[in-house]
Amino acid sequence: MFSQTTIDSLKQVINTTKNDSIKIDTYLRLFVAYSRTDANISLKYVIKAQELAQKNGFELSFANTKYREGSILRDLGEHSKSNTTLNEALTIYNKLEYLEGIINVKIEQAILLQDQFKLEEATMIYIDALPFTIKSGDINTEARIHNNLGGLYKTLKQKDKAIYHYKKALTLVKEINFKPGISAILTNLGSVDFELNDYKRAENYLKEALTLKIEAGDKLGESRVLSNLALIQIDKKEYTLAETNFRYANDLAIEVNNKQQLSVTGYGLAECAFLKKEYKKCIQLCNTLLPTLKEINQLEVSNAIYEFLSKSYHSLGDYKNAFNFSELHNKLSDSLYNKNILEISNTLDAKYQNNKNAKEIELLKSQNQLIEQQKTNQRNLLLGGLAFTSLVGLFFFLQYKNRKKINNKLKELSVAKSNFFANISHEFRTPLTLISGPIQAQLKKENLTEEERSNLEMMQRNSNRLLSLVNQLLDISKIESGRIQLKISNQQIIPFIGILVDGFTFIIKQKNIKFVSQINPTMTETWFDKDAVEKIVINLLSNAIKYTNENGTIECYALVENDHLHFEVKNTGKGLTKNEITHIFERFYQVNEDKLGVGIGLSLVKELINLHKGTVSVESTINQWTSFKVILPINKSAFNNDEYAKQKSFSLEKETIPYLESKSEINTEELQTTEDDKLIILIVDDNADIRSYVSTIFNKKYAIIEAENGQKGIDLAIKHIPDIIISDVMMPVLDGIALSINLKKDERTSHIPIILLTAKSGDQNEIAGIKTGADDYITKPFSEDLLKLKVENRIENLKKLQERFSQEIVLRPKDISVNSIEEQFLEKIQIVLDTQLTETSFSIQDFCEATAMSRMQLHRKLKALTGLSTTEFIKSQRLKLATTLLKNSDINISQIGYAVGFNDHAYFSKSFKEMYFCTPSEYANKSN
Repeated sequence: MFSQTTIDSLKQVINTTKNDSIKIDTYLRLFVAYSRTDANISLKYVIKAQELAQKNGFELSFANTKYREGSILRDLGEHSKSNTTLNEALTIYNKLEYLEGIINVKIEQAILLQDQFKLEEATMIYIDALPFTIKSGDINTEARIHNNLGGLYKTLKQKDKAIYHYKKALTLVKEINFKPGISAILTNLGSVDFELNDYKRAENYLKEALTLKIEAGDKLGESRVLSNLALIQIDKKEYTLAETNFRYANDLAIEVNNKQQLSVTGYGLAECAFLKKEYKKCIQLCNTLLPTLKEINQLEVSNAIYEFLSKSYHSLGDYKNAFNFSELHNKLSDSLYNKNILEISNTLDAKYQNNKNAKEIELLKSQNQLIEQQKTNQRNLLLGGLAFTSLVGLFFFLQYKNRKKINNKLKELSVAKSNFFANISHEFRTPLTLISGPIQAQLKKENLTEEERSNLEMMQRNSNRLLSLVNQLLDISKIESGRIQLKISNQQIIPFIGILVDGFTFIIKQKNIKFVSQINPTMTETWFDKDAVEKIVINLLSNAIKYTNENGTIECYALVENDHLHFEVKNTGKGLTKNEITHIFERFYQVNEDKLGVGIGLSLVKELINLHKGTVSVESTINQWTSFKVILPINKSAFNNDEYAKQKSFSLEKETIPYLESKSEINTEELQTTEDDKLIILIVDDNADIRSYVSTIFNKKYAIIEAENGQKGIDLAIKHIPDIIISDVMMPVLDGIALSINLKKDERTSHIPIILLTAKSGDQNEIAGIKTGADDYITKPFSEDLLKLKVENRIENLKKLQERFSQEIVLRPKDISVNSIEEQFLEKIQIVLDTQLTETSFSIQDFCEATAMSRMQLHRKLKALTGLSTTEFIKSQRLKLATTLLKNSDINISQIGYAVGFNDHAYFSKSFKEMYFCTPSEYANKSN
């Protein structure tokens, strides 16, 4: 985050500058500085930036301020205002066709929807936005999406997917060394482990996150982590420790005025008081919290608070208040959990039971009358019918014995068949593991030929397919033997199905199949077995793809109606006859022998639907359509108590990834680099295949970022400061020539070698490219070896430049082959060194401000020119100045370190020895 010194410097800029553009940028930096510590102050600064942007007619800047305002209003719990403000920003971004802004607003709106439990709508936004962020190279936004998807999957109780997305986000934020993001994701990983009852690992994640939050001065984040630690302590029955952490967290939430977080800490304090049987204190805390909960429409927490109040009053003997709050609790529970539907269901069930009992009574009366009649007849027919009855009885007895024997044999055969498939399936898994393992190991090798890799990938695909069939056989066997039970849980079924369906879009496009998907969102509470529904959806879609020809159509529909899921998969093709429909769900039955498969998938689908108390039907028109329609009950009352999966009623608070200081820069932390860090190549080409091809040439040795046009290339070059750029010439929006001109005129990027690629040949075209400042030029089609050689030559030239600078006591641009922009930059650096280097207070921040660059930009620029980070460069220049003083002055050696800017003599001596392999005294003796 931002130190107070930095904040004071930013305020000084506001007071001294007359440039409104600089003021707007500075206000936005102050907005970021306060966004995690005091949301109200943060809002004040973004409004000031907004007013200036509007006054000057800066449309894009105005939209940026609206976007920021919407985000901070969400943090303040002002959901309605937030959504209105974000829509205003979106309108301007759409008008300007500014894709990055559109994506950022959409993501913010998705977070807003997620906060309001509108999970299906949020899911769709994230899924749509993710490919664009990956394509643009916006690592922070990509990380935010993965982090938010992790939170969404966590809410849907899909822990494995939540962990996958959180860890993906963690990798990304670590890549840019964005510590606020790292701490946020560590918090979220801790929350998942808490729900998995892995308290030790959860606490380790949270304590690591807490350290980062405190270091950064992120008070809101610190409050959230402390709350999460307290929830773990409640589970461990450490109530006093939990209360202490909730109290600290509550104080921080009040300090930053975050109402959403106040609802969490307030609830936590009330729960601690209740668990400690401090009922009066619990009542006081609950009454204090309720106005805030109503203000931000937190119905779930309000409902829990009403329950605390009811139970607390009851424990104190105040039965009137206990009853009143119990009524409020029950009323809110009805609206939240649709108890009215359950009551209707129970009423219908009672009516059914009453009707059933009435019919049973009527039947008993009839039976009694029949018995009396039989007694009368028996007296007349007893002797005559005795022999006949005995013969008939003997006949039916023998028939019964035969049928029972046949049924037993059939049952034995069915059990034997199921056991056979189960055993053979288990036997297959071991050799399959031994096959797939070595295949995966071989695929990791880098020296495979294309043919070898293709063959191994084919083997892996078929190994995976066989394993899938084995698993399906095992599932059928388990269902038949009663070893699979439903695990019903409360989740959102529509977004879950939407995500599954989305996973098939790529293969459907590959087969040139038209795909129509209509997944109707709903807010209805749904209860279902996630694993069963997943297998049903995947098998039906896989079956449709298999039997749909190229240029055919697949349609998929899902909606919730009358407490049932209605799911349909429809595809064009040959169609099914009535006889085929009759046998379609039989195991090993195949409609078309020409198609691959063994006839297990649909059999498993039928078994799982029956297990889930649902129905499936098939309709088909020959040579037109085939449709599978599934109806599953998804209301809670449809299932027995032993069919519910165990789940926690409360989960840890999730963390969102904070903002970077700027979307085009990474200013908050200087990137940590080592000698082993990969150099960065930026590839700019509107042809995705060319970008992919060039990327494969260099991705083993270099880090790759890509852009699809010249303007995006400029944006990414300024953001990442790559070591070399390979760009096409002919591109939309901005061509390679314009890209080269712009980057070579910018101090931040003027040093970067640029190699232009073009389909045009001829000396004049090459001369035109070189005149723009491009360093080299290659005509398509080009040789891979030639491109590698040119890149290596440019990198080697950079290394020679670094070596030359490392030998200079001062920077002499006239002696080195650099362009005029580079010369100006070096002269500027030299002026800064001449005037400020010897000041012990001279810091990296001062250096950045003097050069008008961000930390990352200055770091990458100096690293390219000198091979040193900013810190290393300042230290090396001070040490070089020290050698001059040791040679040419009479200053006492103990004072030289202080004279060149070191404030610790021991550190000066240690650094000097590391650079010159001798102590300052030894160096002075050698020089004299």
